[in-house]
This record gives sequence, C-alpha cells and structure tokens, in this order.
Amino acid sequence: MNTSRYLVLGACALLLGVLWWTLKPASQTELPSKSHSFSFELHPAQPPAARTLSVYQGDQVELHARSPQMAHLHLHDYDLHLYLAPDYPSQLTFVADQVGRFELEWHEGGQRLATLEVYPRP
Repeated sequence: MNTSRYLVLGACALLLGVLWWTLKPASQTELPSKSHSFSFELHPAQPPAARTLSVYQGDQVELHARSPQMAHLHLHDYDLHLYLAPDYPSQLTFVADQVGRFELEWHEGGQRLATLEVYPRP
C-alpha cells in the first residue's frame, strides 16, 4: 500500500513540474537588440562639445565621422580605432558587448569626443 502511495505522489509531482514548465510565462522584460547610429563632424577650429551615447549591452553601434583633415578616434577599453581621411566619411561598427562607460577620444583634437554608456540589458 505504501508503494502505490509514493507512486501517486511521484506522478503528481512530475505532472505539476511538466505543467509549470509548459505554462510558465515567457520573459517579457528583455528588450530586443537594436542598432544605434551616431555621427560626428570634426572641425579643429571648433571642437564639438562632448556627448553621452547610451545603448544596451548587445546593441549594434555605428560611429560615423568626417573631418577636413586626417584624424584618429579611439574608443577606450574596447580598443577600437577609426582613422579619418580628409573630407571622406568613415564608419566604425561594433556590438556593445561590455557594460560600463567608455571614452571616445579624438587624438588630434586632444579631447574627449563622447562617452559611450553601455547598460546591462534588463
């Protein structure tokens, strides 16, 4: 008699587990990955004010830049570089896979061009 009682309890537990697994709500809070595009016009006589670029981890980021002279942009910690030829549009595309704040530096202008803020995906 004890064996049949344990079999019934085990079958009920298994049934409840299967029902929970198949009927559990899907995660509704996760945002899908997005693509973000940011543009910069570099003029040595008129340096642009530093900007804050905000994205979520896993998003694709495109940086577009143009300069009247040779220029070099560096995204720190990602260690990505964008080299600009005079009056020729350049682009850098990457996935924001690191969470944190990262400085985009304009080497010839000697200044911070922007801060990339990458937030964890909710």
